Amino acid sequence: MTEETKELTYQTPLFSRILFSAFFDLFLLFLLGSALLFGAHNVLKTTSSFQDTIALREETQTASKLYLPNEGRVITLSEYLDGQDITKKEKGDAYEETLDFFYEVFLPEHSIQDGAAAYQEDKVAYFVQDLPLFDENGHRLYTNPDYDEAYLTFFEDHYQTKALGYLERIPTYASSTRFLLLMELSAAAIAFSLAHAIVYLAIPLSFSRGKKTLGMKLAHLSSVGKNGFSISWQRQFVLWLFQFVFLFWGSLLAFLLSLGITLTMQITRKDRQGVDQYVVGVYPVDDQERRIFKNGIELAAYECKKD
Repeated sequence: MTEETKELTYQTPLFSRILFSAFFDLFLLFLLGSALLFGAHNVLKTTSSFQDTIALREETQTASKLYLPNEGRVITLSEYLDGQDITKKEKGDAYEETLDFFYEVFLPEHSIQDGAAAYQEDKVAYFVQDLPLFDENGHRLYTNPDYDEAYLTFFEDHYQTKALGYLERIPTYASSTRFLLLMELSAAAIAFSLAHAIVYLAIPLSFSRGKKTLGMKLAHLSSVGKNGFSISWQRQFVLWLFQFVFLFWGSLLAFLLSLGITLTMQITRKDRQGVDQYVVGVYPVDDQERRIFKNGIELAAYECKKD
């Protein structure tokens, strides 16, 4: 504290309480952000652009036969077959029929010619205990029921690891997928950004003294300036802006590097300042033993009242 306000001395908060406060606020951010995202997603699903893109994507999925309509939605062939009470041979036959259509008819219709050749190469290269299961033309070599599981394994694996990937090469399908992903990510960014503003800006501003988050309130922590008085709403806004850009988005985009930096500072510094507080000039203090004052006038009035 400066010499002119040296009478305002506060106990330095324990790092364990700062850590508790941080984790509580992060948990609150996650809960609030998830709730807002749920609402944003429901709103998103009602927009015409989202519905039209979903319809276009599902039309391509069902046309490929890799997906099937089921009870008002489109599901993967594997999910559909897993829900059927059929034998392994019947399941393998269903996969083979679908994959033959997909590579020989559907992909060529969309100007993708290399899929069928790659499919046949995978068949020829497939061995079980050094025993080939397909001839050089990709036809099954065995009809014995003992090999039903081996054939089913091949078709299931190829469906999951190769066929669905080829579907992504169709331009209209790929663009639809990217557009839907962009909309979902945008909704998530907006929801969690709003949640961050509520947790780290709106709630602290509701406390006229100490500008504290709910986590800080539970841990009996407050924020003061260098003069020992409660920080102004302008400084709280600047603090939040730095937290939002550097800590929130910086941690997401830089693999928690920003969060690691501020935690290291809070551990090593005697005043327990994080990087955001250090830059903005804010100090975390323990407010259990001493109340927080807005300014010198309020402090003087309090001292006079005591006397």
